[in-house]
Amino acid sequence: MLARHGEDTYVIWGGHRSLIDAGDRSLTFNLGLDPGATSPVAMSNALFDALPATEPLVVPQIPDVGAPSRWLPGTAVGSVLESRDAGGAVNGFYVLLPQGIQQISGFVADLIRTSQSQDSPTPQLISPDRLVDIPDVDILNVDYYPETTLNFIDTAANPVTCVGWSKMSTDRQATVTVLSGRGLPVSPAMDVNIVKLVRDDRAPDSVVADQTLVLPGAANFVATTSGVVTSDTRESLYWLSPQGVRFGISWDEATLRALNLNPAGAAQAPWPIVRTFAAGPAISRDSALLARDTLPGGGQVALIPDAAQAGG
Repeated sequence: MLARHGEDTYVIWGGHRSLIDAGDRSLTFNLGLDPGATSPVAMSNALFDALPATEPLVVPQIPDVGAPSRWLPGTAVGSVLESRDAGGAVNGFYVLLPQGIQQISGFVADLIRTSQSQDSPTPQLISPDRLVDIPDVDILNVDYYPETTLNFIDTAANPVTCVGWSKMSTDRQATVTVLSGRGLPVSPAMDVNIVKLVRDDRAPDSVVADQTLVLPGAANFVATTSGVVTSDTRESLYWLSPQGVRFGISWDEATLRALNLNPAGAAQAPWPIVRTFAAGPAISRDSALLARDTLPGGGQVALIPDAAQAGG
């Protein structure tokens, strides 16, 4: 999916976002992207923060490109090579570097060949006996690049984008899923449970959601962690209400005992998603022991429609 956040353009793929230069035709051509035909969808701050980021996708910069190689006489540094198995099928792509050869994906091979002149319309074939005599190196930072050309979603026909994050107690890392479609990925029968938030924070850069939907049976006692899928931290405790409000819970033993909560039983949830809930007051034993004559006001307000206006 092609997306935009501020002045920057991103490709959303494989559960993360990658910054690209939409004007680099070598890159967009190999991604399978036609900037003139594919319109980027605007990313909200919340969606942007919730998506893990890779380093930017760029054309790899090869040191001493075009210089004669000392490993393959007659072949220039930066040349893309291919190897084949005994049956004649291609089983690997490599790029020739000053220090040796680096194995690369087919996508990176095409990207390099598109961005610089090559002596042949196809990658140069290298025999296994010559391949094993050249040192293996890992110089180009391209391990996170796509393996193949991407298939871009028609965002005009599928304007809604959602990100999902899940991690079970036995999982070593979280699973991030990006969904795209014409509407929210829930049954229309759940629409009655959608809560429109008043939103105290209405600044342009706010990450507070416009509305929330907490499904029946969803985890509501959570421990926040970072958006990194491998993170195993448990930073802050929250109670997420069906009304779309997050209540911070103190870590002190007296509060947890009074609430009969065990932090070990809290489901991990990424802070970039948790913070889209409206911020409620902290839950602690000390706060509960305070007496007040009235509840403090302030913040934004919204009118509650009467029964006639609501259609009831």
